[in-house]
Amino acid sequence: MLAQTARVRARRMRRSQRAPCDPGHIELKGNEELWAAAPFGGIQPLGNQLGEGRHCPVCGSTVIRPVGLGQALALLIDELLGRSPPSPIATRSAMALVGWAKHYMGSPASSALSTGNGERIDD
Repeated sequence: MLAQTARVRARRMRRSQRAPCDPGHIELKGNEELWAAAPFGGIQPLGNQLGEGRHCPVCGSTVIRPVGLGQALALLIDELLGRSPPSPIATRSAMALVGWAKHYMGSPASSALSTGNGERIDD
């Protein structure tokens, strides 16, 4: 319900806004309601960090801001499970996230596994 209300506000903002977006999309990046209401634009690697993309409701450009791994995974899972079949953006984001994780976190096959109690299970 909150996301739907935010989407309505974003549409109203788009309709009422006469001037073009600010160049850095500072209002969109800094307002959680507007950000959540903007259409998902994917997850992408930004070096050793990750970025969440959203499409600006005014100009349509993809705006990126940093996102943590846990939040990126949660967003991506919602996108992948929310549509059948998953959107191309969600599919590409999943492939990019796998590549990023392999590069920056190492291969799961080569690392020790944890039981969750702090104990480690070596291969």
